Amino acid sequence: MDRRSLEQLLLVGGSTTPVADASMTTCGCLVSELAFLQHLPPGECPLCHSPQSKILAAVEPLRELWRILDLENDRRRRSSSRQSAIALDGDAVDMMGLFQRYANEENQSSFREDIFDDPISKSSMISSNQPVSDESLQRSRITMDNLYEQHILNELTEEKEYNYSLCFPLHRKRSDFDISKRALTLNNVLKKGQRYISSSICTRHHHGTNVEVTMFAMITEKRWELYEYTVPINVLNSSHARPQLICSGKATGEFGESEKELQDGAHLTGEIVIHSDFPSQQSAKQTDIQKRLQQWEFVSCELTPNHLVISGTKGLVRVFNISKSPVYKIGQPVYTYVTNFPIKCIAVASSRNLIATGVTAKERLSNKEQPFIILHKLTFGADLRLKSVDPITITIPYHEPIRHICFNEAATHLMCTTSWELRYLIIRLRQSSVDNYRKPRLIFTGFTCSKGNSSSAEADLIKTSEGITDIRFGVPYSNTVFINFNALKQIPPMMIHLEGAMIDSLVDDDGFSSQHSMTSMEESDYITAGTVMMKFPESGSLVHRCAVSPRGDGVVFLSKDGRLILVNTTNFHLASTMSSKKKFAVLLGEVAGSERRDEAGSVEFSKDGGKVFVVDRKGVFSIFDFTKGVPGKDHDVIKCKIVRSNGSVVN
Repeated sequence: MDRRSLEQLLLVGGSTTPVADASMTTCGCLVSELAFLQHLPPGECPLCHSPQSKILAAVEPLRELWRILDLENDRRRRSSSRQSAIALDGDAVDMMGLFQRYANEENQSSFREDIFDDPISKSSMISSNQPVSDESLQRSRITMDNLYEQHILNELTEEKEYNYSLCFPLHRKRSDFDISKRALTLNNVLKKGQRYISSSICTRHHHGTNVEVTMFAMITEKRWELYEYTVPINVLNSSHARPQLICSGKATGEFGESEKELQDGAHLTGEIVIHSDFPSQQSAKQTDIQKRLQQWEFVSCELTPNHLVISGTKGLVRVFNISKSPVYKIGQPVYTYVTNFPIKCIAVASSRNLIATGVTAKERLSNKEQPFIILHKLTFGADLRLKSVDPITITIPYHEPIRHICFNEAATHLMCTTSWELRYLIIRLRQSSVDNYRKPRLIFTGFTCSKGNSSSAEADLIKTSEGITDIRFGVPYSNTVFINFNALKQIPPMMIHLEGAMIDSLVDDDGFSSQHSMTSMEESDYITAGTVMMKFPESGSLVHRCAVSPRGDGVVFLSKDGRLILVNTTNFHLASTMSSKKKFAVLLGEVAGSERRDEAGSVEFSKDGGKVFVVDRKGVFSIFDFTKGVPGKDHDVIKCKIVRSNGSVVN
């Protein structure tokens, strides 16, 4: 049998390329394990669309066949790369570039061979009643890291990857698009000098059309706008691409694809409305909701590939459809949540259709503030219509408001921070699919400063300091979190390693995960400690936002004055505090700053880690691209200024 025939055996699950992780599902379909985990809605087979399907077992003969073919591909690739590199002229590539390219190929090959010899990688499922050692868990984590990195690298062409190796982090191409000027020319309601109060960015790769789709939303007190920026993945020159307005709307419910063609969504059916405090009469409840919708103002927004979530005053949260759906129009409201308590913050997990809202109530007897997290689980039917929303209440055991919320990549855990003290909490939302998010559990509470310094921390907050301004989970399977501060006490951003239970898992279905074999034991359910793994004084102590590269080799900080500081390091994946702490920081660029964190711009990495997207409060959309060209050859690729450890810039 020739090679082409062997590769045909690996085209499972409708894939056009050989699949490395062939698996059998409980419905009898042969699929890619990674494709099954990324398919929406969760639990549905991507082939036969059978609901409540699960990964049954790995197909070892097909996985072993892929390993054999992949190793042969590596040998051919290294041979052809050496020949093509020799043919390049001296101006196009230097010795450092060649050395880095060869080193990456050799490291990836040897790393892959070590993993395939590992007995853990021969089976992606471990029995839940089988004990697992720390060494086995670490090797399993390395295996998952490798699969995640391979998925990212598959999105880059060889030319883009070569450009990235030469540019990152010191050289980049910058592109700016001023959305506010376009809005004014279209007689938008925005007045001159008015600024957006919140924004959000969502980027993804559309594999069907082979394009990168980046959407960003911006809101004022009474209006929201949604833009889309689309470029081909395999094309370097995308200078013709421009952000396009695809929808806009008002707080009262009108929406449309153009500012001049807004329609009222009140007559449309299909919206689910939930009132957390039901009045005695249904008519009174409906009248109260309509009154609030006419008077409320926007406060913050979050964006997913399918929905725009906006929170505001009057205790309102509203979800708008932004995808091309056979049952909903773009911009149509699909869900409204109403409560009598103020909503402090929101977060979304697009992979599981989850929305988290931080709510602060008051106890009747003590009159103390009591924070809650309301977890909204959205359930969609086969026709993509929203069938139901199940709000789940999580009580926080501290008498202070919740400041920020965020989900991890797998939506199995949630992190939140409090307003008055520099405290962060880790909540496990689910351990297996049977939990159905009904058994959330607080597994760790940590302070970003020692308890002995709590009085000084409180004094610092009194001096108009915002305290913790942003939180992010690190790259999957690293058990790390990033915390930013806007503090007069000179507290730099930090990366904290969570010791104990593993946050992310490759599979989370009824004991089929390597995580569940450990967390089934009570003593392994919790985070035991949070250790500061790295601090970032290069960005200063007045930081509003951050974004972590999916490659795990960098993090971008957006400071109060609008500076974008990119810190490059190689150990975000490592789970040891004794790892090397070498860092390299550059000034990526500058955007519009803001006095308050709530008005700060948004920053995100692209899915392949090759770009940084930023939208500021003035409506300027910026792209910093590390894959566009070669330094010294392409004039658009500019060198960044180096930043010292004290935050000063080297000219």
